Parts: sequence; C-alpha cells; structure tokens
Amino acid sequence: MAYPTQTLDAHDGGSKILRFIAGLFVVTLVVAGSATAVMLSPLSNNARALALHSSVVDRPSLVTLTPGAAASVTVRFRNAGVMSWERGSASQVDLGVKNDSIEFAKAGMAVGWLTDNRIATTAEAIVPPGGVGTFTFSVRAPAALGIYRIPVRLVVDDVTWLEDQDVFVVLASDFGFHSELIDQSRHPTLRAGETSAPITVKLRNTGTRSWVRGTAGEQVNLGLAGDNRTLSALGVGWPSADRVAIQSEARVAPGDAATFTFRVRAPSTPGTYALRLRPVVDGVTWLEEAGVMSLITVTSLAGQPAQTQATSFALSASIA
Repeated sequence: MAYPTQTLDAHDGGSKILRFIAGLFVVTLVVAGSATAVMLSPLSNNARALALHSSVVDRPSLVTLTPGAAASVTVRFRNAGVMSWERGSASQVDLGVKNDSIEFAKAGMAVGWLTDNRIATTAEAIVPPGGVGTFTFSVRAPAALGIYRIPVRLVVDDVTWLEDQDVFVVLASDFGFHSELIDQSRHPTLRAGETSAPITVKLRNTGTRSWVRGTAGEQVNLGLAGDNRTLSALGVGWPSADRVAIQSEARVAPGDAATFTFRVRAPSTPGTYALRLRPVVDGVTWLEEAGVMSLITVTSLAGQPAQTQATSFALSASIA
C-alpha cells in the first residue's frame, strides 16, 4: 500500500492580504532605523511571526523498512510568507515533531536529527518568499512491527509554529513477507497406517520480498501453526517435526505463487485429525494466519469410517 504524493494550493486571497500587511509592518520596523531598534525589540518576534507562513509542496510516500533499517525521507514546503527562511540565523525554519513529542526518538526512529523533536532544517541556505525549502532526514524502523505516523510541522524556535497542514511521515516496520492462500488439496481419507498421496498447498507472495529456497531468512516453510508438535507423528519426510514442507520453487517473486507438498501417515486410531498450517520464514517471522488446514480422516481397518464429530477442529484426534 502506498500513500500518493499530494500537492496543496497556496492560501487564499484574504490570507495574502494579511501577509502583505504583515510585510509592510516588518518593513516599517526595519526602516525605523537603528535608533529605535532597541525600543522595538520586544515586538520583533511578534512581527516575524506575522511574516512567517508555509504551504506543503509534496507529502512523503509510505516508507517500508525491515526493523532496524534506515532510509532517507524528503519533505518540501513553500515559503508562503514575506520573510526569507535563513539557515543559521534567527529566521531558521526547522521541521519539528508536532507538539514537541519525543516519543518517536525514544522508539529509536531518529537518525541524525537536530534534536529529539527537531528533525531537520532547510537544505537551502536561504529560502526567499515564494521559494521552496527542502527538508531531508533519515528515519529508522523500530523493532516492534507496525505502522508509525510522525506528525510534522515547520517551526521557528522562540518565534512561532507555522501552519499545521496535517503532514505525516508514515513508516511501516515490516519484514516484507506476506502471503494469501490460493488453493489446497482435498482433505484425505486414509485407512489406519496408510500413507497419503502428496498433499499440496499453494500460497501467493503478497509481500515485497522474494522467497528464496535454500537461503536462510528468505526461504518460506509451511509449518505447524504455533510450532505445535502434537501431530508431528503423522509426518512422512517432513523437514522437521513442526515443518511439513518448504517451498518447491527456487524463487517466488512478489505476486507469484509457491507450492508446498507433503505427506502424512494415518495413525492406528481411527478419527479426524486437523493439521493447522501456517507459512513461516524461520528466524524472521510468521506470515499471515490464512486458515490453512488439512483434515486427515482415518477409517477403521475394515474400511468403515469411525464415528467422529464433524465440527471438531482441535489439534488432537477426535476419537470414536
């Protein structure tokens, strides 16, 4: 999912008139000369606040990173006021975290920020009225998976916050491994002790990363959900007691399908056994719980089905 780049229009005519008046006020203060500068200095911040305005030019797209990874982000704002933004001066405009929050820095997301709640200043030394200021900075994905929305707003410290335009830096801390069920074999019915034909499950890669067989941290396995080994005795040739199969394809790109094939051997006790399955990248993350399940029905030696409860989906046999 991506957030499209959006552009906002400048303020309406009424706001422009107010800025023009503010500009005249600032110019009047300057023309007044050095003799009155000291007398007017208590008002100078108020005057500058009236002259400082902005409008967002483009909003950052969603940034998706694996936990601990960092990336660069750029946000641009137009100087919609009548005073230049000058880096390194009292008119320096910074990109701040709204309400001076330091929670995102505490979560480890700040990389090279000016402070815990001041993210960056303009790349340009001077942004004149009508010009565009560029704010480039880095963010790091927290260890906890999820979507993080950092509310940002321009500020001239000790003077004023500029317009709040609901600008957010949106970061997804995500491993990039996701899937959905496409198809699976019919549930097998076996006699006690009989080995099944191959059982197949097909999953689509709905994530952003390829699944690579034989590569640690990239190979997708089909596992017993929650590593529950209650029914591991049914396995025939499984990779391990709680992994029933690995992807058949050497590489499964995003959007492509992977095939998982495995066999089971019916236990000696007739009943219905529910294998709850879930894809997993071992050492990284479980993929979506898609309700993948294989119901193994075991009949008596005489070939007659045992009496079982059809609604039983426990991770143990339903014994007649």
